[in-house]
Amino acid sequence: HQKKSAIALGLAACAAAIWTSLPLRISTLLSLSYGGSEADVQIHGARRGLVLTTPPDIVKNGYSHRYITLTPKQGGDPRKIVEWFVQTVRPLLLEEHIAPHKRRDNLLFGGVSYARLSGIWRQTTLEAGVPMTPHQVRHALATLMANQKDVDYSIIAALLGDTETTVRKNYV
Repeated sequence: HQKKSAIALGLAACAAAIWTSLPLRISTLLSLSYGGSEADVQIHGARRGLVLTTPPDIVKNGYSHRYITLTPKQGGDPRKIVEWFVQTVRPLLLEEHIAPHKRRDNLLFGGVSYARLSGIWRQTTLEAGVPMTPHQVRHALATLMANQKDVDYSIIAALLGDTETTVRKNYV
């Protein structure tokens, strides 16, 4: 049971590392490819960091992001967290916790279902005293970004795959 809980926390940590920089929909997050030079998730050294691309075919509104670098934050370095997930947690996840017929070696999260990641996220945030669904996290981050001093709403709109008008209407 402890191993299963540790893997769940690893999944939540990896998702949080990405979401705090790029508030993707959970379906997009679960569709990110990993491994190889053309993958959506590229882990580089400390200088280049973690680089993400979201192709239009995995994004709800067709808004894609090309080569977004996720930079270190006060709470941690997304590159280090995702790298730890890939090296330590992902092999266990693929080997022991995803049925072979559902396993997707080419995806960062290996074929984890929407329901499973959503459930892990809800349980983890509940235990932390801030119960939130993944979609609520996306909106919370957008609200925090939109209410910063000298904010550029076009950047938030691009990150969310929405229009600037939608961001101003819903998040300010």
